[in-house]
Order: sequence, then C-alpha cells, then structure tokens
Amino acid sequence: MGDGYRDPEARPTADRLTDHRFLEIDNKAWRFEDSELYRSIRTPH
Repeated sequence: MGDGYRDPEARPTADRLTDHRFLEIDNKAWRFEDSELYRSIRTPH
C-alpha cells in the first residue's frame, strides 16, 4: 500500500500519458476518430 507515493517520478505511466511533455503529437486539436487505432477498429477486415 502507498506504492504510488514513493517518488513523484515513479508514478504510473498513465499519469504521464496525459502530460503534454510526454506526448509526441503536435499541439493541434487531436481526435480519437482521426487516429489509426480508430480506423482499424471501424474498418471491416
């Protein structure tokens, strides 16, 4: 218990995914619908 409070840099990576410093996309509006993942899901195989 309390593992998440050991070190600020040791937090789950999910917290970092929402940090713009860790994102490699441009600072423009991004929609899930425009992503390759969404297209691969919506496109019949």
